[in-house]
Amino acid sequence: QTGPNRRETVMTNLIEHSMSKLNVTPAAISAITKLILHVKRNEGRHLNLEGFRPAVLIAAMAYLVCDAGSTMQRLAIQALKRRAQDENEANQKAVEIEMGTRVKTEDDSSNGGVKRKHVRPGVKHGSKRRRLRGDSSISSDNGTYESNAPTPDESESSSSVKEQVKAEPFDALSHAPIQDSSVSAAMSSWSEWQNEKAWKRNLKQIEVSCNVASSSAVRECYRKSVYPKRKELLEVLQDAFSHAYDATAQHGCRVDVLMGNIAAAAPLMNATFK
Repeated sequence: QTGPNRRETVMTNLIEHSMSKLNVTPAAISAITKLILHVKRNEGRHLNLEGFRPAVLIAAMAYLVCDAGSTMQRLAIQALKRRAQDENEANQKAVEIEMGTRVKTEDDSSNGGVKRKHVRPGVKHGSKRRRLRGDSSISSDNGTYESNAPTPDESESSSSVKEQVKAEPFDALSHAPIQDSSVSAAMSSWSEWQNEKAWKRNLKQIEVSCNVASSSAVRECYRKSVYPKRKELLEVLQDAFSHAYDATAQHGCRVDVLMGNIAAAAPLMNATFK
């Protein structure tokens, strides 16, 4: 190999070697690699990242990816917990409705299924009746008949009751209901993040793994160049993995689903090193 291809191969090998001591997931290593190659191909020239040594750049990008992944895993726990709570509440509500319907049915059965009509004294039964608008009673020439309230349909099955009170899915970031068309994708992403090994790594671990001599260089690179562009960089990952349908064996997960909304972590990240 010669030229750009050889340089990219060397850089990829260096990244994999640097990350080996961190014991991060294959998906995390692939994400770090894609971001650094994106910068090295001059696609990220406006990010002002060209002047940093490879070890410093790798460490800064590794911290970005690990922090974003950790944020997504925290959101996944919240989202799936809320989803489970909503489903439990919906099931409890369905049981309560179903039990109320059964009690009503039993009460009607104990009366032989015949409804009693209550008539006030002195009212002629043969009088012509007419219903007054806006009134639940029935008027005649010589009196008033009280109407019977309609009974609920007792043939409704418990499954239809559950459909009526089915909990709405929600967005973990806004805690607002989300559209049905995006429910499957959102839940799949949160499930993938929950199933991943922990992505969180502190800066000291990353610096040691990357064999960085100066901690201040990594902090400067991250604070001045990487962190201000975190949303743009995470969107690069979303695009890069959007068609990686066949990468499950390589990454140990549905990486296209995993990275499908990683840019959502950007507003929740901060420049404070942990």
